[in-house]
Amino acid sequence: MLQVFEILLYFVDHGSLDVRLYALKAIGASCVRYGDYMLNAQMTELYHRLLTQETDEESMRIQVVQNIETYLREEDANMAASEQNCKCYYWHKHATIIGPISSPSSEKGLPPKT
Repeated sequence: MLQVFEILLYFVDHGSLDVRLYALKAIGASCVRYGDYMLNAQMTELYHRLLTQETDEESMRIQVVQNIETYLREEDANMAASEQNCKCYYWHKHATIIGPISSPSSEKGLPPKT
């Protein structure tokens, strides 16, 4: 994957705006799939350069922001799923220690209805 990433980085500096934009979109998709690439020095330098350079290519800046947004949304979803798995594991672990719950009211600490 590293070779593909380096090739995409090469095409980001290509002469044609369309090629550069498609390469930047592909980099964004790669960073979502392989999150470590988003945090490496080459990516931070590339995104910083594209966001701060004084050119008329707003589409490149917009794509950088979209890439970052997509990456953050995916990471947030992954963290939420991991947290849910952790809660399920924690609940299952403690449920096996405590034993089965006889009624829904005992789960809340309320006396059973008569």
